[in-house]
Amino acid sequence: MRGHGVKVPINLDHSDRAADCLGYIVDMSRKGETLHAICQFIGEDAAELAARNYVSVGINPAYKDGQNNDYGDAIVHVALPPVSIVPDQSHFALAANIQQTPVLALAASPRPQAPTQTSMHTLSCHPSTLRGLNRLIPGFEQAPSDHKIACLCRHLD
Repeated sequence: MRGHGVKVPINLDHSDRAADCLGYIVDMSRKGETLHAICQFIGEDAAELAARNYVSVGINPAYKDGQNNDYGDAIVHVALPPVSIVPDQSHFALAANIQQTPVLALAASPRPQAPTQTSMHTLSCHPSTLRGLNRLIPGFEQAPSDHKIACLCRHLD
């Protein structure tokens, strides 16, 4: 789908209204029975809404895009509902804006970017999410900002 320019939106409460789009899925993978998504949340309140709601996927069993490309079973949106239909699902673990760059840092608020040969972008993370990660992941709080993403990824493996 991504190769054809089809984006998977992150919607508030399974709504397809434009005003309820909070961002897009950048990438998705499956590890065992768990789906992992890299999400691009757009807007000041999007990450906060993700942190306080659950995650649910919208699946179309015979999805075709506007160019008539057939994808079969496809995830057509990821929703943030306040009540999960399937019990024991979790919230988003990390709310961040992903930018295409080779070096990433995680911080409670974005910092100004200085132009360099190796561009470093900051993923802004809600302060309460950052505090939770500090409590849950050994060594996370002590890790420098530009190593927190790697620390998080090692913990997820």
